[in-house]
Amino acid sequence: MNRGTPLWKVWWVYGAPVACAVALLVFFAEELRLAYRPGWADLLDTVRLAAFWLWCWLAWICAGNVGRRIWTPVARAALAAGLVAMVAI
Repeated sequence: MNRGTPLWKVWWVYGAPVACAVALLVFFAEELRLAYRPGWADLLDTVRLAAFWLWCWLAWICAGNVGRRIWTPVARAALAAGLVAMVAI
């Protein structure tokens, strides 16, 4: 992937698998907490945040590669809100 990759590709093609992986990591982290394994749960949370941050970083870089300029600030605002929400979970 390079800086010229279209935003739609980063958002949908890469974002969908990341969203599924993040959801699974949240689920398994909570299961580990219920099983009294907080250390492993924290590790999964760290992996979840790292994966989501990496995707956000890639999407932020590629946010300028859109057909209509309005999508750049919209995408960046959504990315910032998503990152805040991900940290708050």
